[in-house]
Amino acid sequence: MPPVLPLARRLTTTLAAVALGLWAVFALDALTIRARGGHGDALLWLHWASVALGAGVAIAAFIGAELVALPLRIARRRWPDLPAPSTAPAVVAGLLVVIAMAPGHAALARHLLGSWLTSLYALFPVIGGLLLVDHARRRARPAPRAALALALVGAAALAHWVNANLFTGLYPPLHQSLAVVTAVATIAAAAVALTPASIRVHLALVGALAATALAAALWPTDRAGARSAIIFHGTESTQAMTAARPWLDGDGDGIPTGFTGADCDDDDPAVHPLMFEVPDNGRDDNCRLGDRTADTQAPVDTARVAPPSPGAAAWRAAHPTPDVVLIFVDTLRADAIDALRAPDHKTGATPQIDRFAARAAVFEQARTTAPRTPHAWMSLIRGRFLGRTLACRARLRDPKTDTLMHALQREGYSTRARLIGRSWRRFRLTGGWNTLREAGHVNQLTGPSVTRDALELLEQDDDAPLFLVAHYADPHAPYRPHAQFPAASDDLVDRYRAEVRATDHEVGRLLRAIDARERPTIVAVFSDHGENLGDHGQKGGHHGVSVYDEVVRVPLMIAGPGIEPRRVADPVSIVDLAPTLLDLIGADGLPDADGRSLAGYLFGEPMPPAPTVSEFYDFGLTLRAIVDGRYKLIRDVRLGSVQLFDLATDPGELVDIAGRAPDVTKRLGEWLDTWVEYRVDPVERDPSRCKNLVPRDPDEDEDEDDDG
Repeated sequence: MPPVLPLARRLTTTLAAVALGLWAVFALDALTIRARGGHGDALLWLHWASVALGAGVAIAAFIGAELVALPLRIARRRWPDLPAPSTAPAVVAGLLVVIAMAPGHAALARHLLGSWLTSLYALFPVIGGLLLVDHARRRARPAPRAALALALVGAAALAHWVNANLFTGLYPPLHQSLAVVTAVATIAAAAVALTPASIRVHLALVGALAATALAAALWPTDRAGARSAIIFHGTESTQAMTAARPWLDGDGDGIPTGFTGADCDDDDPAVHPLMFEVPDNGRDDNCRLGDRTADTQAPVDTARVAPPSPGAAAWRAAHPTPDVVLIFVDTLRADAIDALRAPDHKTGATPQIDRFAARAAVFEQARTTAPRTPHAWMSLIRGRFLGRTLACRARLRDPKTDTLMHALQREGYSTRARLIGRSWRRFRLTGGWNTLREAGHVNQLTGPSVTRDALELLEQDDDAPLFLVAHYADPHAPYRPHAQFPAASDDLVDRYRAEVRATDHEVGRLLRAIDARERPTIVAVFSDHGENLGDHGQKGGHHGVSVYDEVVRVPLMIAGPGIEPRRVADPVSIVDLAPTLLDLIGADGLPDADGRSLAGYLFGEPMPPAPTVSEFYDFGLTLRAIVDGRYKLIRDVRLGSVQLFDLATDPGELVDIAGRAPDVTKRLGEWLDTWVEYRVDPVERDPSRCKNLVPRDPDEDEDEDDDG
């Protein structure tokens, strides 16, 4: 046989196997995207991308395998017992898997060397396994070969499911490794299935895929919607974009332009969407609203200004220096509270909180500022959205004395707290307390101990008015079993609900003790963020990887003497809680706050609706969301992609309508841009000192919180 024919066979086999394998990977990812409510046009784009990427990967793999096989061919002329050159593709694939595993191990290892050593342990098993697959591919009869191909498909589907559903977005390097494993398994399955085919069959398959890919690329589609679907809901496709980003980043600032990024000037590393705007330097540093001049005044925004409340003034006169108690339940989803669920979806999980809600002002559309505890708490005590409590978009800024606790101390209050965890000082959250007890961890059952300590703090002898915070954290993962409140099953949702029931019981004990004191007391029950329980594919009991409502919509209820029970449907934020409390006791407000007093709502007075902002800058994510009325806009700042949801008709945020409501998308986007330009960026007085503005890997981030 002429030498060119085996070479052509190897080339066509490689092209066909890689193209078909990657097409299967992206088809699997397309189904996941659709299941999560992603835009249908993403299917066409993924089909085109899979074939285009497959061609490039196939050629690179073919060259790599031939380079590995060449010395084997030469050496076998003298030592015939050496491995056959046909084993080269399996060796190359095995090396790729082992190399891909190193970043995944780095997400869990303490140092880089440890991650590589862990990966090296897999070197011989992985390569040996692929060599066995290659041997079976060449020697097996059709039935065993089909069984082998199906087994590889099953392994790929399992790797994809784990990648798409467990701890989604939480460990980027781990997801990258799983994406490579999925791809190698599907390519191996395709190679096994195509082994007996002729060159003509291989070429016909590649030609058919290429033709349909070209048709998909030329088909009129909503490219922005397809791109958003991939960015927000994709798995392997998102990892492919991430892997391509460094190759497409012209200026090395970590953010390319075009399909994989939102850099508005890819020739200047000092210009990108995460940069701070420097006035009068002749350039648009942050890729929004152009260059800001120093004398330009911020547009007057009255949306977050609350009118004076006559009801609050009368209430203050009747209730001077009331006690204030905040019951802060960590990781409590809004829909975990029966009082906030639809009438036909009662679970009986929260009878104590429901009883409290019956005499409180219940804010049905309250949202946190960030789905992580320290970030949300810093926003609450300063009355500011997250972007204005951060230094260089990475670390929490020192609040000094500009906090709710210090303001209450200045009014003569005795400030006391029982908090879970011991990381509060590291996050600059321990100032302003007369008495602070930090104990326990979110990995432990702590509800009864929190109630015990809170009751002691409640009854301490002190003539001063009381401000007390009781922090319950049992609903935080991992979900521990409670003997008194067993889970209905081992299912994730049932275990979470059991934790909520147990916490509700403890909250009830504290509420009864507060009522028994018969002192005028403002009581607020709220949460810092919710939890991912599979709503958008994210399972595993975690948060901090999205700004969908399952993690940013939270309970917020306020009760007190003379405050009539009522329901408020307008969006509000936890940044509004501190201004509300200070307004009710007649104290000076927090300096330069984003939050506004909700007192008007408490006394049935009309208030203008105001936008709320939720953000997240961690784990390589840069997300902002704004809720204004019935609409919610989510923006991935680094990638420049948006989603828009109508919460009135789509509370589960499953239908992106950004393409169908461009005016709303533009209006909310401009509000966010103006807020960043004139409220967030000016906080950094010397933007030139900020380094590494593009978020780093979480294992490099010293501000990552174990108790988040």
